[in-house]
Amino acid sequence: MAFNTIVGGLVAYKFNPLQNNAMETYPLFRKAWMKVPIRLAAFGCAYTMASLCATKIFPRLAKDYHPKGGVNQNTYLNNQDLISKFRFFENGGAQADAKDQMQNYLDVYTSGPLTKAEMLNRIADGREVDADFANKFQVKRMGKDKDDLFWSFGKIHGLENLAFVDEEKLMATNGNPFLIQKLVDEVNDSEKPLPGQSFEKQLESLAGSMAEYRKTLDNHKYEYATSDKKKLLSLPFFMVKRAEQVEPKEGQKEWGLFKELYGNSWDKFAGLNFDPEEKITEFNYEQHIPKHLLAEMDTLSTDFKNMVKMMNLSSKTAFEQHKDNQAQFKSLMPILSQLNEEESEIFMHMLKNKQ
Repeated sequence: MAFNTIVGGLVAYKFNPLQNNAMETYPLFRKAWMKVPIRLAAFGCAYTMASLCATKIFPRLAKDYHPKGGVNQNTYLNNQDLISKFRFFENGGAQADAKDQMQNYLDVYTSGPLTKAEMLNRIADGREVDADFANKFQVKRMGKDKDDLFWSFGKIHGLENLAFVDEEKLMATNGNPFLIQKLVDEVNDSEKPLPGQSFEKQLESLAGSMAEYRKTLDNHKYEYATSDKKKLLSLPFFMVKRAEQVEPKEGQKEWGLFKELYGNSWDKFAGLNFDPEEKITEFNYEQHIPKHLLAEMDTLSTDFKNMVKMMNLSSKTAFEQHKDNQAQFKSLMPILSQLNEEESEIFMHMLKNKQ
């Protein structure tokens, strides 16, 4: 403290010329109560900097400065117990962070399972740990994870395949999302049941599944709120909307059907990122409109420019048309997957006749 006071007083004394200059320049500083702030601010800043140097900088520069001899972990973590020298009883070196006391407090008053890192810290510090902690290990649930439904299903990839999981195995997971994800992955890697061979059978199967799903919700042991029940009933429809539209692969029947329907193979423009074909604009309309028609038009008029813009919007390059064809065919993929080769050919002929 004496060192800090000496440094603060010296700096405040050096600020006297600045105070005198301010009194000559600004009338406000000539008042009696304004003669203190500059010197006081200088003293306070210098006192604070000197105290920081004594506790954080000097121990790193001088080995003999630290009571234990040398720089230790507390020095670099800026954990300084400034009143340790006045204590009569100390267990080892003084530590300002009091890690052990804090850990014991948390052990007593914290609710919920310990994380793996906390358990390992307890083992390293020699504190009591359940011998069977590896089998009882759970991740602490915070935020949205405190909701049981979100905890179990909120982060599952391919949740729609949970319907194919064995019910006994699913109940054995006890809602553990990691084990549920493993079961869903097993289903994803296994062969899926083949769909019905006709649209009528598929529709009948879907209606039966939806009826069974609603019956399960109505007879559930927990009584859902009306809003929650509506969300659960609409869940299958939202999951269908979220389903990614698949693309045909070479060797599948859909690959050949695409070429038959549109005249080009699916991968005609594969790897093309920039469309090389130019569309009509007001700068290149000479390349798209015959000269004998241009001679009869006023190319500087507003009507002509609007016509060019409409021609640009209504026309499509081969690449743009191919992309539109692909998007349209993707929407047909779920239907084609339910049809055999003969039914697919009939469906393609129907589409061609409507074009």
